[in-house]
Amino acid sequence: MQDWALMALASTLTVLVLIVPGNLLARISGLRGMEALVLSAPLTIGVTIIVAQVLTWLSIPFSPLTFALTWLLVLVIAVLLLRLSTGRWLRESSETSHPTGLTALRKNEARRLAVFWVLGAILALLPIVMTLDAPGRMSQFHDSMFHFSGAVEINKTGAAPIYGALPDMFGGRQVYYPAVWHTLAALFIPFASAPFVTNAMLFAITAFVWPLGVIALARFFAPQSPRVSYLAALLTPATIVYPIFEGFLRSLYPFALGMALLPASAYVLWRSADLLQARNRDVSRLWWFFAAIALGATALSHPSMVGFLALMLVVALVQWVAFAPMRPRTRVVSTVVLLASILAAIAVFNLSSTMLRRAGMAVEDGDSLGRAIATGLLSGQPNRGSLLAFGVITIAVLIGLITLARKNKDLRPGLYVLAVALLTASTKLPGTPIHALTGFWYGSYDRIAAGNVILMPALGALGIAAVLSFFEGGKDVDRTVHTHAAAQTWGIGSAPMARHAKAQKPQEPLAIGLMTVALIFGITGAYGWADKSLWIDIAYTPGKMFHAPWASEAELAAMVHLPKTLEGFGEENLDDIKVIGDPSSGAGLVYSLARLDSVFPRLGPTGWSEEQIFLSQSFRDIHTNPEVCQIVRKQGITHYYSDDAALAPGEYAFTGLHDVDTSQGFVKVADLDKASLWRITACLADAPAQGQQDKQD
Repeated sequence: MQDWALMALASTLTVLVLIVPGNLLARISGLRGMEALVLSAPLTIGVTIIVAQVLTWLSIPFSPLTFALTWLLVLVIAVLLLRLSTGRWLRESSETSHPTGLTALRKNEARRLAVFWVLGAILALLPIVMTLDAPGRMSQFHDSMFHFSGAVEINKTGAAPIYGALPDMFGGRQVYYPAVWHTLAALFIPFASAPFVTNAMLFAITAFVWPLGVIALARFFAPQSPRVSYLAALLTPATIVYPIFEGFLRSLYPFALGMALLPASAYVLWRSADLLQARNRDVSRLWWFFAAIALGATALSHPSMVGFLALMLVVALVQWVAFAPMRPRTRVVSTVVLLASILAAIAVFNLSSTMLRRAGMAVEDGDSLGRAIATGLLSGQPNRGSLLAFGVITIAVLIGLITLARKNKDLRPGLYVLAVALLTASTKLPGTPIHALTGFWYGSYDRIAAGNVILMPALGALGIAAVLSFFEGGKDVDRTVHTHAAAQTWGIGSAPMARHAKAQKPQEPLAIGLMTVALIFGITGAYGWADKSLWIDIAYTPGKMFHAPWASEAELAAMVHLPKTLEGFGEENLDDIKVIGDPSSGAGLVYSLARLDSVFPRLGPTGWSEEQIFLSQSFRDIHTNPEVCQIVRKQGITHYYSDDAALAPGEYAFTGLHDVDTSQGFVKVADLDKASLWRITACLADAPAQGQQDKQD
């Protein structure tokens, strides 16, 4: 129980770190209420990325201290600029100051929303907590080792540039990798283990950052209908592909962070499009600066987010071409230009990133085209049971889309959903031009389908509210009046642009909404509790995984205390220790858990140097092949981690790191359950090779 109390504290501190700096910056700049809160996490993350890059240029280590000091400097500069501007360039931009922002909630509505938000967060976290028997339990799924080590590396080196981060993960080479997640995690690594920090961050973005964006979209779609926001908060736990499938199961932590930011980014992008189309001048000039930072933070969190944001931009342009006041000839020309731009973007993509281009040309094995289409249409929910389980939610989403299109003339969400479904299906259709775009998501159909999940709670809530409205007498779900003149003026009749009528008191919205949601979840099991528990169990419980576990619980516990064990054995200078061992065993966790330098700090040979590849194939020839010792001495390798208990014979990923003769040239310095750590003496200057020893004998 004490451990879970520590996890609750750690998750709360993570939320504060993600929210408070950005919220203070937004409020200093004139934003208020819900709008400032929604922008908080994207602003914090975006500015932190910039800060980390500047510190790298200045050769100042990125650390919790420098993070706090630079953020303090940013806030002081913002206050000074506000005072110097005397309001000339920093206009008030509260959520009630112009018709395009998030409308203000009354106090009683804010309290109700907070209750539903907390209830949704509890329902989201409860199956996770009940499945994990300890908050610090480590996921042993494919990508988690890389991300643990990445966070530790940034903490160790103090370098977190936008380009060239995590060189130790790529054999010392400078490549681009989205290290935003690792930069944030590095702030907490000095105080807790990498698995504990990772779980705390997942809890924080699941319970706070993700719902914030979802509620923002609900308010954007139906600004005068609090019940839509209430229902959206209740529907946030109904998504399985995010965060459970992609975050907790597959350990795609950068992808999960981007997904958490994506709903808020959708609000920012589409609201900005409305402002541009309406030529609204009653808005803070800093909005555009903040919008750029927020969208940049999302885009840099993972390449897949660039694809999703591009789709949102394209459908916004389609909306503008379809409804903006213009001459017929201009509309035709605009349509041609838009289509040509999309085709040009595909061509540019095919000539750009080699890695993404290769992914876009590949065909993912596994599920069929029908399964991919169904996953794309059913809000990206890859549940292992019957697809009917999410049928009701999908119908609610469809009703929400129809409501927006029919009453508000807002086609963007519908076009976006169709585009995601089309891309999902195209993963099974190689050779088509659109298939190349799937490289943004590494050709993985479930990652693409996840894009529809960001709209699911808000659209589902809108659909449920529309059904309730029908039975209550046909009141508009957003209780607004749309006029022909307004539609012509704004180009679209979206809810944020509508002229508000006097709000009517809804008939028992909370009771009806709760009964409806309870009925849906009671009949369909749409929260997917069983699926969530199963997938978390697969990722975190040794013996239930899709592959053999890297290490036993006893081995992991011993690894955490390995530095003290080595000090007791006489290994005094831990900074000089460098360990080699098969990363598909516990050796791959030495870097992140024991905080000792490692030749292979991650699983998978992508990006390995030639020397790393050679050692993975030939280290066991250390007594007979002089080249092995040459590389060992060159790289400063001092210890060997042997673990022949995790996998059956023939299943090792790197056989050259097994069956090493440790009877001579090695000194055992630690036992870790069934694994052992050995000091290498075979490559010392006065140590004869095995062949020479045989001749002497």
